[in-house]
Amino acid sequence: NVQLCQGISLGNLFRKPLADLCRGYEPDRHPIIGPLLDGGPAELVRRFGIPVEATYADACHLCYKARLALRERFPEILAPDQVYGATKE
Repeated sequence: NVQLCQGISLGNLFRKPLADLCRGYEPDRHPIIGPLLDGGPAELVRRFGIPVEATYADACHLCYKARLALRERFPEILAPDQVYGATKE
């Protein structure tokens, strides 16, 4: 998995060549990176209506929790499973 950030995958090199992954990458249209570029983890939460807790350790903690909530919706992007403490059987 080519990681844009830990747990945000651009794609898998076993399935698609790196040149193709890079050529097809449009950050502003990406469902996870787009909101992050627009306003960080807070915008990711707002965009998808994710419920939040009162406090987080930092922005990365909020981003991680938001991505956990979105994993079923974007399984190919929010990967690999090990980043999220899960494994597929």
